[in-house]
Amino acid sequence: EKLQGECLQLERADVWYSAFSACQVCSGRIFSASSDPVTLQFGVCGCVVAFEMELQAATVAPPTLAPDPAVLLAKKALKE
Repeated sequence: EKLQGECLQLERADVWYSAFSACQVCSGRIFSASSDPVTLQFGVCGCVVAFEMELQAATVAPPTLAPDPAVLLAKKALKE
């Protein structure tokens, strides 16, 4: 079981992801062992962490606008 875990870890570290190939730290091997503080903290290269943060920021819903006062008055009139 221990040997299997070590083999899987080595295999995972050697997988190359073309989307991150331009990274100067990992060159696309996002799970490779590195002394980079971000990699040590998150277990993945900082390029992936930054990508995830950008993706989350892009998918945040815009703030809702205040309802139109005319709509509020119409709803109030319908209730009465």
